[in-house]
Amino acid sequence: RGKEDETNGVEPAKDRRAPVTTPGWQSRSRPPSITAKDIVELAISACEEAPQIPVIVFDDGTQISRADFRRSVDDFASWLHTRIDPGDRVAIVMHNRIEFMLAWIAVVAKGGTLVSVNHDARRHDARHVLVDSAARVVLVDARTEPLICELAAELQTVAHVLVVDGEEPFGLA
Repeated sequence: RGKEDETNGVEPAKDRRAPVTTPGWQSRSRPPSITAKDIVELAISACEEAPQIPVIVFDDGTQISRADFRRSVDDFASWLHTRIDPGDRVAIVMHNRIEFMLAWIAVVAKGGTLVSVNHDARRHDARHVLVDSAARVVLVDARTEPLICELAAELQTVAHVLVVDGEEPFGLA
């Protein structure tokens, strides 16, 4: 009997344990891990390569150059240096502002974790996120400040509430 007769004309199943790889984004093999350090290095590298061009532009025309972004990230990271330890959480409870991205990169650069809280969160939900995350620092805007300051006074974990206010992108200054 021939080989075809032994399998009834059906090819044997392929080894399902072998990784299946295809070109580009369709690869089923596990992508390399991207760390927080990689993200910070990428942002800093981009800022150094072309410091004069904008890194963020909002629909209303608000923008920040890569040089100003880098300077602002460094300044906020310096402020965080004595206020958080690696692994600490920093919460942000504010409306869309450039400072959100500045804070995110600075927090990650210091080894912290950013916790984004919906700016429309009511007392119960905002309190739950702050308690659950054990955030040490909370960034707020003028609209979320009253609620978050009230909650921070009740919580032992929140050490600092920083109001991001004024002209963008310099609200952290």
